[in-house]
Amino acid sequence: MNSEEKLTRELRALYESRGYSRYKMSKFEEYDLYARNKDLLASEGIITFTDTNGKLMALKPDVTLSIIRNSRVKPGMLGKVYYNENVYRVSASSHSYREILQTGLECLGAVDGASCLEVTSLAARSLLLISPKSQLVLSHPGVVSAAARAAGLEGAALERALKLVEEKNQHELAALCAGEACPEEAAGRLLEIAALSGAPGEILKRLEETGAAPVETAQLREIAEGLEELGLGDILRVDLATECATRYYSGVVFKGYVAGVPAAVLSGGRYDALLRRMGKAGGAIGFAVYMDRLERLLEETEEYDVDTLLLYGEEDSAAGVCALAASLAERGERVLAQRAEPEGLRWRRTVRFGESEAKGNG
Repeated sequence: MNSEEKLTRELRALYESRGYSRYKMSKFEEYDLYARNKDLLASEGIITFTDTNGKLMALKPDVTLSIIRNSRVKPGMLGKVYYNENVYRVSASSHSYREILQTGLECLGAVDGASCLEVTSLAARSLLLISPKSQLVLSHPGVVSAAARAAGLEGAALERALKLVEEKNQHELAALCAGEACPEEAAGRLLEIAALSGAPGEILKRLEETGAAPVETAQLREIAEGLEELGLGDILRVDLATECATRYYSGVVFKGYVAGVPAAVLSGGRYDALLRRMGKAGGAIGFAVYMDRLERLLEETEEYDVDTLLLYGEEDSAAGVCALAASLAERGERVLAQRAEPEGLRWRRTVRFGESEAKGNG
């Protein structure tokens, strides 16, 4: 297996070990589903075509919307699914349409504190499978939103303020508050909260001292302390500017980063409001791993093209060569069988048919 296949398999094993079953969807979905929820999609572009029956279809740009639409969770129960699907959207790395592998999970229905902690811990463990040099950043859009409303910001001014917080633009945020004639104390509190970033214990204590958004702060503390107890505290950070938009997320949110990749490779959080928007009851929390952002990292960690180069001569038995290659492959090795050593290929070891093993070129 190459690095991407290995990672996908490890993530799948992790999710299945916690009772998540695989969700499989068609490549094509009715365009109407995405048209109604275009503001929630990661990419604006949707590839469409007209089916033979005249219905407008789309190459799927998103998995979560399909999962919600097709969910049949009984009251008081949980629906737990994971996915490993190709989506079709504009890639963040190439800025062109691509088929992008996306892996993630969703927990729907009677979501409670334990469910939220489980999903967040699985996000942290997913990052550690990708790289030991990882960081999971926690936030809550309700905190900054509450502070902005307390400063008197509403409508377009509120949306602008939330965007400036995400951009960490303190100067423009202060100018906006002044232009909207926000009370000085409330504006100062908003600026203070927007800049909070660091270790969970210190940041949550400072947030509690401001007295803003006590319910949301308590939710953040519950997740942070739970992850600490699970031994995942070393990779945690709280940054209240991470995600401020409340049109999608309605609870704790998180983003995952790994060394060597400049953008978040994992993103998720609680999104109860989206369920209600789509006529479903209960709560929901989930995350996605953006495999396209890991391409360069996974390429760099791939030391060999194949594990074993199997060399044979013209006089050797074709059936024997194939049998030996199959035997090596059954041991989990990647085998390349051919007569001559290939140029530009890296292999771990060489096996000559009918002879002892020799050292590889890697």
